[in-house]
Amino acid sequence: MKEKSITKKILTQAGIAIAIIIPLFLGSLYLRSIISKTSSRIIHSRKEFAQKSASLSTLVKLQSQYKNFGRDYLQVLYNTIPQKDDLINISGQFQRIAAEYNLGFGFSFSGEKEASQNDLGYISYSIRITGNNIEQIKKFIDELNEFQYLNKVHSLSINKEKIGEGDNQRSKIEATLKGQVYFRQS
Repeated sequence: MKEKSITKKILTQAGIAIAIIIPLFLGSLYLRSIISKTSSRIIHSRKEFAQKSASLSTLVKLQSQYKNFGRDYLQVLYNTIPQKDDLINISGQFQRIAAEYNLGFGFSFSGEKEASQNDLGYISYSIRITGNNIEQIKKFIDELNEFQYLNKVHSLSINKEKIGEGDNQRSKIEATLKGQVYFRQS
């Protein structure tokens, strides 16, 4: 009977131990999975935080560079590429250049393309100038290349004509320029 009672006691204690160990084991597995998931989230959040911090740092540097340098360059760009309304007297500005070199002057608009968010607009023009020598024409073209607004001459034709007879003969140079002057969106 003693053996039965010892066996019964051992089995009871083993049952109690198993009843305690199994839930503890399952609980530890459950806690381990929760800790693993939480650790993964923490690692992912730290990486994301580091990336956002780096992005923010880059943004701060860019803003600083813009404040230090960008505004000045942007102002130069705005001076070179005006708004469309600033081109209202473009023909008068070209005529002033022609008058500096004693050239006859004719101007006509030949079209326009509106500016968009991503592209510049332009006004197409045709200029006809007449002078006594090619040097006058060249100076006008050089001045046009240094013009305050961004422009492009895409065709130039020059004709030379003799006027008069004998000692009274002189040359008349006529040039026709076709180009575009650019503007930005308002």
